[in-house]
Amino acid sequence: MGKARRIVLFDTIVSQLNEPEIEAVLAHELGHFKRKHIIKRIVPSLLLVLPAFWLIDYLMHQTWFFQKDLR
Repeated sequence: MGKARRIVLFDTIVSQLNEPEIEAVLAHELGHFKRKHIIKRIVPSLLLVLPAFWLIDYLMHQTWFFQKDLR
């Protein structure tokens, strides 16, 4: 997001993989950036999450939603 671009390789990955494997992981992550996968996933997520939050808000204000039928 913004101008900062970072790929973080945590010490567990660095200690568990050899150099060609680390290079493959780095290339994979750069591929996500190049193909704009992050933006392509954020937009559909927002389109699903925002209506879900609206539904939750709507149900929170409905008394029938919280009533228990004791029959």
